[in-house]
Amino acid sequence: MGPWPSLDMARGFGPRDQGFESPRAHHSLFQMDTFLKLSPKVRKAVGKRFRKPTEIQRRVIPAILDGKNVLIISPTGSGKTESALCPILDRHLQTRGQGINVLYITPLRSLNRDIIERIEWWAKELDITAEVRHGDTTQYQRSKQANKPPELLVTTPETLNAILPAKKMGQHLKGVKYVIVDEVHEFAEDKRGAQLSIVLERLKRVAGDFQRVGISATIGSPEEVAKFLVGAGKGCEITKASIVRETELKIACPKATEEDEKESLHYFITSEAFARIRKIRELIEDHKNTLVFVNTRESAEILGSRLRSWAPSVPIAVHHSSLSREARTRAEQDMKSGKTRGIIATSSLELGIDVGTIDLVVQYMSPRQVARLIQRVGRSGHSIRKKSKGIIIPSDYDDVCESIIVVHMARQDELEPVRMHKNALDVVANQIIGCCMDEYHSKPEEIYALIRNAYPFEDLNWKDFEAVLDLLAETHLIFRNVDGTINRSRKALFYYYENLSMIPDAKRYRIKNVVDSKSVGNLDEAFVVEFAHPGETFICKGEAWKVVDVDEEILVEPCRDVGGAIPAWKGDLLPVPYEVAQKVGALRAFVESRASQGMKDQKIEEELKKEFDIDSEAVKRVLEPLREQMVSKPVPTHDRILIENEGRHIIIHACFGSLVNDTLSRVLCARLMEKLGSTVSSHVDPYRIILELPTRMEPQVIEKILMQARPELVKELALKTLENSTLARWRAFYVAKKFGIISKSIDLQSVSVRRLGDYLLKLPIFKEVSREILLTKMDIPRTQDVLERIKKGNIDISLSEGKSPLCFNKLERAYPELISPAKPEAEIMKIYKARLLSKRIQLMCMNCGWNASHIVDSIQKDPECPECGARILAVITSGFGKASDVIKKQVRGEALTKSEKTAYNKLNKTANLILSYGKNAVLALAARGVGPDGAARVLAKRPETEFEFLRELLEAEKTFARTHRFWK
Repeated sequence: MGPWPSLDMARGFGPRDQGFESPRAHHSLFQMDTFLKLSPKVRKAVGKRFRKPTEIQRRVIPAILDGKNVLIISPTGSGKTESALCPILDRHLQTRGQGINVLYITPLRSLNRDIIERIEWWAKELDITAEVRHGDTTQYQRSKQANKPPELLVTTPETLNAILPAKKMGQHLKGVKYVIVDEVHEFAEDKRGAQLSIVLERLKRVAGDFQRVGISATIGSPEEVAKFLVGAGKGCEITKASIVRETELKIACPKATEEDEKESLHYFITSEAFARIRKIRELIEDHKNTLVFVNTRESAEILGSRLRSWAPSVPIAVHHSSLSREARTRAEQDMKSGKTRGIIATSSLELGIDVGTIDLVVQYMSPRQVARLIQRVGRSGHSIRKKSKGIIIPSDYDDVCESIIVVHMARQDELEPVRMHKNALDVVANQIIGCCMDEYHSKPEEIYALIRNAYPFEDLNWKDFEAVLDLLAETHLIFRNVDGTINRSRKALFYYYENLSMIPDAKRYRIKNVVDSKSVGNLDEAFVVEFAHPGETFICKGEAWKVVDVDEEILVEPCRDVGGAIPAWKGDLLPVPYEVAQKVGALRAFVESRASQGMKDQKIEEELKKEFDIDSEAVKRVLEPLREQMVSKPVPTHDRILIENEGRHIIIHACFGSLVNDTLSRVLCARLMEKLGSTVSSHVDPYRIILELPTRMEPQVIEKILMQARPELVKELALKTLENSTLARWRAFYVAKKFGIISKSIDLQSVSVRRLGDYLLKLPIFKEVSREILLTKMDIPRTQDVLERIKKGNIDISLSEGKSPLCFNKLERAYPELISPAKPEAEIMKIYKARLLSKRIQLMCMNCGWNASHIVDSIQKDPECPECGARILAVITSGFGKASDVIKKQVRGEALTKSEKTAYNKLNKTANLILSYGKNAVLALAARGVGPDGAARVLAKRPETEFEFLRELLEAEKTFARTHRFWK
């Protein structure tokens, strides 16, 4: 018996029936003469590009020519774009009309550069005009398109939203007969897609019904996405390639060598982490062009920095959404031209941007989701005749197990279900204004019916719709007329064009190190609001930092608390799905089962290698921690929870994925806070919930809460935890912008987030805030199912004292990958002293008026005036001209004004400090914001060592940084 029958019983291991018939069942679609169905002109152009139709083209072209709405699901490079374009353009040539006839909608502006080149080729061959329109299109091009529209327009959802109400372009859109939505899966899971679904219904009201074609490489819920594409109650044929291109997926777990051990010391990382960097370098050198995908922008920057410093001869670039458009474009062009061999990228390069021929995709650390892995690996071998090749390089135990399962599910074609935004009320508000832009006097009932024609809003109830209308009326975006119609205000005109996109307008804050005044990096506004409070610690660019103050920039100091720090990339990480985490648990259960049956380790290894096609090192990474766990502890699996305690921590091992564990942690925290009357904090990952309590607690208490929890109250408890949360206030801020309640220009640092959030959460928008958080951060239905299974005894609960081996990497070394160890305090003071010594100041003699500019390091221990020999020298750090005039007037014996006397007394204080303390006074006065009074306080303490002196000085600087903005 193979290993997986026992695991199949663990919540659905093994292949899944996708509901698609064999191509033999559609023999008529697979005839060799598919292209003969096209008109001669199109057929001639096709002959220049293809020798014969690909499988997806054989299946799709006839369906589109028959006028059907079609959802195309096929791997990257399988010819799916042309399978949509060719028949659509063929039909267009026969139905050619006025204005824009074909819309090609893409999720990213940068994607257009690749798509437009291909479309332009077809347009030239078929004598069709085609152009691109997005936010960066010049005013000249826009005017040209308004006066003479192209027959085919490549655009984005936001731009379509913008031009639909426009006087000229709106008229041209009346000619639309065909709409192609590329990468439709990207839209189906976010608010941009929810908005697009209504915009297409508005377009339908203008242009009449049109044929819709969606294109995607990966979709976990084809039926749902098909409904999203065409609207509520419409028909759509789902066409999925049954013969996928050969794809090679491997997992590499490089062993650290002695050389890795030596090199790792130079970069302050572990030898295991360095071995992974070495492996990436080798793979880049062994291939022509390599894409290295990482999960966060932070990881891209750190990995890029480590590779560049260690292997400068290997030309690489970094690509992520926080870089400027110019930097991203340069990285893409350098790869295409051969200037670079590799790009380290986030999801910013997933969607087919043309960077030339990629022959390898490396996924650094687990891809976390099956669809994400397939999408990324599909970027390599971008042709039907080439193999897609992907290698995952995981890090710790969780990462290895997760990668094995994700690859296994990818081979079985098991993708995660789509989580679609249903009834998003801020989108409803935005599109009510859009409808009023289309028709000045609008009937609410007609707008309501139009919105409900969009599939994500088919269940929208009238009560919620009317509440949104009331809010728009209260904020003077719409006016209600006596005849029951509504119309938009002048204010709404500005609101609409400021909010064309549903993507939050997040600000980024610069991080500045108070020790050396250098920039550390940037933080997203969301992270700043939720985590970056004075005293909190976080990880950025591979190092730990403590927040000193938050103002226009984030002032920080180096920190020793690496283990307790929050990673700045926390918000970037994709959630690990329930299905993946459950199968990781099932993998553990299989190993435990085989071991308990007396099977030898070698035999278990052989079965794992055979089933998963992994090497010995990967198997070793899976088995070693489990062997250690089984010696003294139960193994947490898909159907066993392990609860253990360590000091004031309770560790709940639960293989339920990111969202379910997050929801469970909120339920537990709510109940514990009721019980204890004090705050309980939690840390969640896909396989654990770690609770930090005010006092030690026995695991039995948590077991009792889980056993007695009522599944029907999960949503109520989850909502209760949101009411006063920073997360809800932050989301309310952005949702309020999309409702038009607050201006787009206001940022979170200019207002009291707590007071504003408390006000906003009392409005109807709380329903939207909670809906969004419950969808994106939690999973109520799955959590209810888990609690039901616990009640029925289908999930066991084991209890244990002390933390187990499967917990070590989360409690003792949270986030170890590529993170440098904390700098010792002595090194921090060395850096701080170097900053002070490098500062330029002005010395001026209070006796004769001599002055000169000096670097602090060049000043003598007991400085004196070179002209008169006096030792009463003032230090001037700013406003030199004014200070010089004051001293010169005093030297000449002239009378000083009241303000000049104040300035003179301040300068005299600095001179007295230098007279008393010598160069140490100069160092103290060179410190930022300390001033003569602050310097005097530090010097008066007479620190025994230079180290203590510098530490006192740095504390004075930090006090200034925290308080200066409150001074009058």
